[in-house]
This record gives sequence, structure tokens and C-alpha cells, in this order.
Amino acid sequence: MTQQRIKTFVEFYEPWRLILQPGEAAPAMQQAAPGVRIVVQGGVLVEGVEGKPDHKLNLKYGDFAWQNAGPVRTMRNAGTSTVELVEFELK
Repeated sequence: MTQQRIKTFVEFYEPWRLILQPGEAAPAMQQAAPGVRIVVQGGVLVEGVEGKPDHKLNLKYGDFAWQNAGPVRTMRNAGTSTVELVEFELK
């Protein structure tokens, strides 16, 4: 798993890059502000939100989704290919 903060000079958002190999999971995370997720490399991702059933996502290159602030969530690559996401959290 690769998770890294992307350096930027923009003060209005915080970009993050997440790369998950097949079977890998990211540590639980919580966004302080809303933002957008963009799929760089698609695959099957299972996302868990505390208190709700897991949600399976079949991601494709270029897909995007709005992410609300607040809930603790987990992400696991449930497919056979690498999944890469970039998220921009608004400040």
C-alpha cells in the first residue's frame, strides 16, 4: 500500500494519493472536510463506513465521487488489479 500526501502550493485543498495492491487495505481514515475522489487506476474496492454494511465499488479510470466529511471509513482492494485514487480534501 502506498499512501502519500501530495505537495502543493494551493491553500484551499489537501491532495492525497492512495495505491492499493490486490488484497491490501488502507488504515481507517476520517476526513475533516468534504472533497472529491478521482480514480486513476480502477478495480474493485470495498469501502466500509462505521455503523453501515460494506459497500463494493467497481471503479474505472476517470470515475469520481464526492466524499462527505466526518465518518470513519476503511478501504480494501478486493480485486485482482492495483487500485489508485487521488482525493482532494477541501480546507
